[in-house]
Parts: sequence; C-alpha cells; structure tokens
Amino acid sequence: MSRLQEWERRTGPTLTALAVTALLALVLEAAWNLAAGPIAVIDYTVWVLFVADYAVRVRLATRRWEFVRGHPLDLLAVIVPAFRSLRLIATVARVSAVSRRGSAEQVIARTVLIALTVVLAGAAIGVEAERAAPGATITTFGDGLWWALTTVTTVGYGDRIPITPEGRVVGGILMIVGIASMGAVSAAITARLIRDSEIEDPDENTLRLQRVERELARLVSLLESKRHEGR
Repeated sequence: MSRLQEWERRTGPTLTALAVTALLALVLEAAWNLAAGPIAVIDYTVWVLFVADYAVRVRLATRRWEFVRGHPLDLLAVIVPAFRSLRLIATVARVSAVSRRGSAEQVIARTVLIALTVVLAGAAIGVEAERAAPGATITTFGDGLWWALTTVTTVGYGDRIPITPEGRVVGGILMIVGIASMGAVSAAITARLIRDSEIEDPDENTLRLQRVERELARLVSLLESKRHEGR
C-alpha cells in the first residue's frame, strides 16, 4: 500500500463525517431558517480541512498531474466551496476507490447515497434561493424536498417550480443526477446478471445457446414458407 492509499484509508471516515456534518448544517439552516453565521463557520471549517486533505494527497501522489485529472470531483469540491454536496460526493467516490468496491450491490448503494445527498442539498439550496422571491412556490424545506424528489425522479408534477436563476440551476443538476442514477443502477444490475451467467455451468450455457439457435432457425424457416405461400 502506497503512502497516498494509506493516508486516504485513515482520513476517509473522518472526512466523510465532516462532510455529513456540513450537509446537515445546510439542511437545518434551510428547514428552520437558522442564522447564517454559525452555519457558515461550520461550512468553511469543513472546507478548509478538505483543502488541506487535497493538498496532502496531491503531495503524496507519485504522478501529481494524473492525480488531479483523475479526481475532478475532489478538485471541484475544494475550489468551489459553495457546492457543499460535492464534498460528500467526492469523499464517497474516494473512499469507494480506496476500498476497491466493485460489486454491483455496492455500486447501487453508492449511487443511491449520492442521489440522496444531492436531493437533500438541492432541496436546501433551492429553498434558500426561492424563499424570498415574489411569487415563489418553494418557501419551506418541505416544499423544497418535495420539489427535489419529483425533479430527481423526473416525475415533475409542476406544483412546485423554481423561478430564480439559482433555483433553476439546482433543478437542472437534479435532473441530470436523476437520469445518471437510473443509468448507473441499470448498468450495475445488467453487469450482475451477466456475471452470474458467466459463472454458471459452461455446458448449461452451451445448451441454452443451441436451443436459441434452433429456435431462430425454426423462425427463419417459418418465414420462408410464409413468403413462398404468398407468391
């Protein structure tokens, strides 16, 4: 294990807990309309720690430029502190890579976790952006959560819609995350089915293939006979 991997293994749980703390602070601020001062202190404290962690990881990497290019979410999470949900997403992605999680079940769980994170953060940010706007329909955290859920699942009832530019940007992100999540889950399920099929008895797979070939030949013969009858 390299020094970088050892550092990531040791700091992953701590940084994940810090990211969850920042996310919960954002949700509480939106849900109860708390004062921004204490929340900002928590938020930027977490951000500073993530910046320090990223700097250490870049220093420990043997190929630093390749590390930066291979971890775009981590970089975005430290250069754009306003995107609080990205810190949790980046941490989940990093811990997952270090832990070598590759099974379909873990891909699904990771995708659901990221989607839920974005829903919570999107709801909170949407409420903060829309709450004071004239004619807004997203004024409470309940409204924001309902809107985020219907948007990320691509249902879109239309009873709650963003009217501010920031709210619409958040809505667009939620749509993209929803479509990507469905694609990731579908791909993971397909990979699992293919893997299960590959580890079955090879003779059984051969018999299945032969049955399929016979059935296709029968259908072709039937079509040919129908074509000749039509003449």
